[in-house]
Amino acid sequence: MVEGPENGPRWVLRPGLDAGQFIDQYAPPGPDGVRYLQFGNSWGHWSTLQRGQHAWSQVVREMDPAGWNVVGDLPGGTRQAMFGWAKYADVLALVVEPTPKSIQGARRLQNISRAEWSPRHIVVVANRVTGSEDVQGIEQALDCPMIGAVPDDHAVMTADKEAVAPLDVGSGPFVDAVEELVATVESSYDAEH
Repeated sequence: MVEGPENGPRWVLRPGLDAGQFIDQYAPPGPDGVRYLQFGNSWGHWSTLQRGQHAWSQVVREMDPAGWNVVGDLPGGTRQAMFGWAKYADVLALVVEPTPKSIQGARRLQNISRAEWSPRHIVVVANRVTGSEDVQGIEQALDCPMIGAVPDDHAVMTADKEAVAPLDVGSGPFVDAVEELVATVESSYDAEH
């Protein structure tokens, strides 16, 4: 990253580095072809995160959308989402646990629908549910389409301890639910492009 031009973004990719090169260099493909690009972490000074966020935004703006599906994972809470970190999204999934705090955060995030850069679709995914009553409670609290529910599965904790992705551990309730969510998003929203 270098300082951006006057009246432009504060930080930009260094000269000679475009979005495609950035992805090739900093987001190597995993075994399934998915590329992972992390624009920062909270271990360093906040200014490092700010530069990384500008890099991420520039890459998403400049990348050729043909053949790409970008999945962003924002921190829990409202701050980053309200600051527009998900401006690139066509579909914003509010991942909601069956707790009052999580439901309240999702209610606030629904206000993104009023932003000028609002995603086309805002949907809800119930997370860490233990039964149908958890899903029903979230549905009643939020007037927003529910596209799926992910169960509280101990296999996720096992995968974390083994430092592998839960999807690489094998099948089970969590993996089945995630695969179903992916299929739902692909069939419902990819057709628009």
